[in-house]
Amino acid sequence: MIHYDRRWNPISELCDVYGSDKGQVRLDDHPYDWPAHTYADYYAMLFNHCREHVENVFECGLGTNNPEVRSNMGIDGKPGASLRVWRDYFPRAEIVGADIDEGALFSEPRIQTFQVDQTDPASISGLWEKIAHLTFDLMIDDGLHEFHAGACLFEHSIHKLAPQGIYIIEDVKALDLKAYRSFFKDMPYTVDYINLHRPGMGVENNNLIVIRYNGISDGVKAINKAPPESANGLNS
Repeated sequence: MIHYDRRWNPISELCDVYGSDKGQVRLDDHPYDWPAHTYADYYAMLFNHCREHVENVFECGLGTNNPEVRSNMGIDGKPGASLRVWRDYFPRAEIVGADIDEGALFSEPRIQTFQVDQTDPASISGLWEKIAHLTFDLMIDDGLHEFHAGACLFEHSIHKLAPQGIYIIEDVKALDLKAYRSFFKDMPYTVDYINLHRPGMGVENNNLIVIRYNGISDGVKAINKAPPESANGLNS
């Protein structure tokens, strides 16, 4: 659990500019109706020293504003907000986004997006076939926010993580933490469960899981092999 004083950081400022709820500097005039997460504070601690060296970023979940789609951002949401944050924050990076809502897809300089159903292994595999040449320094699951979906995306995407990369699952509900602990228990990764203090708010739904390879050799092996067979039936 990380406690800190509220402070400015460039990711939070970009979240305000583009309408992402990953962080904030100002306290009002946002396109969402809930207090912002404090993920931006944690991400700034991870990446401020190396932001110019990040080359490829992937994020699942564009922040659709279609109220018919689960885990949407509401009708005033700004699809693609966090992708634009990453493009500006990582000045050399190519940004890839994916979402189940085809209506949220778009293309801009250094940003490309694709349709994917993160609960469907075939759909995930189809996504990676389209960009088979890429591996990612940062991968973020900001999609459905349910254990089965997060586990499925991870199992069929971890081979796309660069050897020194970081894979992050956002918005992990407290009830799902136990399931994730069991899921990762015997896997060859370093897994950190991050509960971020949000000033004035409870700790529910401000949780991250941060996954790294145990060593560079593990990362090289992962990107050179197909997704592993699932012990949980997620490949079926």
